[in-house]
Amino acid sequence: MFIYHDDEYVWKPYFKKLNSSFLSIPGLHMFGKADFKKAIIPLEEHIHPDCYEFVAVLSGSQQYSIGSETYLLSGGDVFMTAPGELHGSFRMPQQVARFLWFQIDMSQATDFLGLSAPFCGDFYQKIRGYQKRLNKVSFQDMELLNRAFSCFSEGTADARRAGHSLFLSFLSILLLSSAENSGVSPDIQNVLDYIHNHIREELDFSELAALGNLSVSRLKTKFKEQLGAPPREYINRLKIEEAKNMFANTSQSITETAFALNFSSSNYFASVFKQFTGYTPSQYIKLVHGAEKAPPHSD
Repeated sequence: MFIYHDDEYVWKPYFKKLNSSFLSIPGLHMFGKADFKKAIIPLEEHIHPDCYEFVAVLSGSQQYSIGSETYLLSGGDVFMTAPGELHGSFRMPQQVARFLWFQIDMSQATDFLGLSAPFCGDFYQKIRGYQKRLNKVSFQDMELLNRAFSCFSEGTADARRAGHSLFLSFLSILLLSSAENSGVSPDIQNVLDYIHNHIREELDFSELAALGNLSVSRLKTKFKEQLGAPPREYINRLKIEEAKNMFANTSQSITETAFALNFSSSNYFASVFKQFTGYTPSQYIKLVHGAEKAPPHSD
């Protein structure tokens, strides 16, 4: 565990981070965007002493742990950690995903987020009272945050003003959203419920489409719009999560696990497993049973 102040500016093809000096918005400590094409090193457990941190997933998935609780995020999810909360990925690699994240410094309420009274105080109190660990917003709302990052990145005064406005719009929507607002339509929710309840079975797209009274092509389009990933990718991610549980809690072999989850072959299963976790199945089995350490840090 370490205290992470997260105050450096970083600009890499797959990892970009704008610090408070660059942003020049009181209270907006940092704003970043990641585009991981493959699984990378685990996120070490850390805290942010004075900052709320929000992670907003555009596509793919990420896993975070706080205490004994583990959260698997997918497209449209917004995950919050409060100041001083210990969090990380619990030895699991950060997975293939596109996501944005930002930190809001709560150490000073004056001119909070570049607003004047009474709005600065109102925003400050609403964020201080925010308690939703995992929230869901629509992809139209998520795009506000994506555009805000693009505008801030340009660095010009006009672009900064636009980014500030877009960021506040997203934050307002997040703070007002209800727990019941999942951003998923009833037809897609029917499909999701079926997938989750039958994840070990062979899932036929025509049957899934029928559950939502959709054509297969419309299912694929609507599913990706609302979940941030094509249905096959979403299903494979869930199957791999199920495989991880099986490896941790049973003595089944890799081949037995692959066929129990209806993969066509153990080789294909191993390929998908490594794509989403960064480990081969055998490496993961050693890891969860304490025989192997997580991979070392690398840029």
